[in-house]
Amino acid sequence: MRRNALLFAALTIPPGRPAIEIGGFRLVESREQKKHLEMESPFARIYKPQDIVALDTPHAKLWGKAKKPYDISGDFGILSSQSEDFTIVAKSKVLGPEGLKILTSNLVYAAKKQKMTSDDPVEAFQLNSSGAPNIKITGMGLIIDLDEGSYEIMSDVRSQQGSTKESSIVIESRHALLKPQSRSAVFDTKVIVSSPQFTLKGDLLDILFASDPSAEKLDAEQTSFTIRELSLKNLPGKNMKPIVAVFSSMKVNSKGLIVELDGAGNLKKSRAVGNAHGITNDGVILKSNELISENIGDMNRISLRGEVTIITNDRTATCEAAEFFPDSGNITLRRIATVKRESQTIEGDIIHFSTKHSEIIVEKARGSLLKPKAAPQTN
Repeated sequence: MRRNALLFAALTIPPGRPAIEIGGFRLVESREQKKHLEMESPFARIYKPQDIVALDTPHAKLWGKAKKPYDISGDFGILSSQSEDFTIVAKSKVLGPEGLKILTSNLVYAAKKQKMTSDDPVEAFQLNSSGAPNIKITGMGLIIDLDEGSYEIMSDVRSQQGSTKESSIVIESRHALLKPQSRSAVFDTKVIVSSPQFTLKGDLLDILFASDPSAEKLDAEQTSFTIRELSLKNLPGKNMKPIVAVFSSMKVNSKGLIVELDGAGNLKKSRAVGNAHGITNDGVILKSNELISENIGDMNRISLRGEVTIITNDRTATCEAAEFFPDSGNITLRRIATVKRESQTIEGDIIHFSTKHSEIIVEKARGSLLKPKAAPQTN
């Protein structure tokens, strides 16, 4: 046994010789006519009257609401045969019913609460079909709720998806809650999401996981932790700051942001909502209630909805809906469209123009060219 296991044994095992020593120890407990706990050890020592069982290299199975059990093992363990509480120390391992593996030092199970906890460093991961980590999460402190099927990492959270630099998505936060049964997770407090395609910053991040197309052997209870959608927002308050998102061609501030990924983990679509304010690498300023960026074939399209303002060089455009294609520079304004340039104003139902040339096309013009009225002269 490792040093910490020996120290734990010295502090928890009652003094004196054990009342009973058992080779090939096995205990099975049931609740409501269903198997609840199964504990095995190659060698066990039972101490009376405390009813404490010291276990060498214990292997336990615990059932929550899921059909499959949690599989737990370690170098040494202490079991209370009355309460069914137990502690496993040194190289503690947990395999959840959804396929998530947990490594930590000490693990404590409280039978009445149906929870396992640890105050030590934690590493959680799942391997994909090729044997590489599909996701890896590290942090400090752990709560596993067997009935809820959730994993809570208490502090210093760092999550990484993808085994290569090109496909890697790294999430850092103070706290995280994984809910495999609903294929979701929540990261909160000082959240930073980094990838080769974007960087996101906010207070609260909700994640939806999708099935990994390469993980064909996963059964119905298993969850493949492949990120499908990230939803980021800041918590309301006096000092509420906008979310900051930096993409390869644009920086965006907004109250809320949803990012969709494809099966390979590449950026598919982003949707900024609430006082969305973007600025492209070419200096085009985009303002609207909703700003959507998505790839259409080989082109990137930015759609703006509600109270739209677009500022390009010497032009200021306003409307209620617009489309901007950054590669070509083409812009289409719809619904109460207006383009202002110095002292000139153009209005129409639909206006087409570009950031790369001076031509403007107006459909259903409402006054082909409006100039401001000259101020009356005074003698």
